[in-house]
Amino acid sequence: MKTYIYPENLQAKSQKWLWTLPCLGAIALFFAASVLVFMLFGTWLMFGITAGIAVVSIQVEGNSLLLHLRVAIRFFFTQQEYFQEVED
Repeated sequence: MKTYIYPENLQAKSQKWLWTLPCLGAIALFFAASVLVFMLFGTWLMFGITAGIAVVSIQVEGNSLLLHLRVAIRFFFTQQEYFQEVED
């Protein structure tokens, strides 16, 4: 039986080079902000932050360091599980 690829059967996210399109848009916005900050204050700090975000958001086989950081932050800080002993 042939399997036809329709949009409801697709599971992969759209990617451009090594980044997903939302990540690429965020990197572009950070780069624009970096240029603005450099022109106003002459500091390279925002370019470093932008490069760090670009490296962290690289996708390889559907995994990225950014996704793992999100899960870790969610597990340790925002949605912690609390276990209570139940007395009989």
